[in-house]
Amino acid sequence: MKLLKNVCLDYARGCVFFAIVFYFVTAKPDGTMPMRWNAINLWWTLSFVLAYPVLLETFPKMKRVNLHFQSWQSRSLHMGDQSTENKIALYHHSTNPIRNRIDLQAQGDYLNDYLNLALNCLLSGVLIAISVPGLGFVIANKLRSK
Repeated sequence: MKLLKNVCLDYARGCVFFAIVFYFVTAKPDGTMPMRWNAINLWWTLSFVLAYPVLLETFPKMKRVNLHFQSWQSRSLHMGDQSTENKIALYHHSTNPIRNRIDLQAQGDYLNDYLNLALNCLLSGVLIAISVPGLGFVIANKLRSK
């Protein structure tokens, strides 16, 4: 049951990037999408359907992205939190006369979350693209070691 849940989460993690790339590879320049299989469509679909979840279950550390972006704006605003001033003074000392520091921090954190989501989506797309050769490499190494 845990394996089924992990595979479903892997598919959910990569489905957005898979759909975008599949559309751009399949669609005509006028935007219509006639379903005709070619080598690139077949490679991309087999990578996503078969090799991608197998590769991620073989190497579960590839699921975790250790890159977390934080903008300079967020860093500078969070540096003020470490000061010895009380929270009421931090609330009223704003770098922007219209918006207070807490609102600026929330906006920066919100944008950082979107940036990290885009990074995760891009990395899952790269993993889909390299999953067939990566899985072939793993199988070749296991056969060679026996």
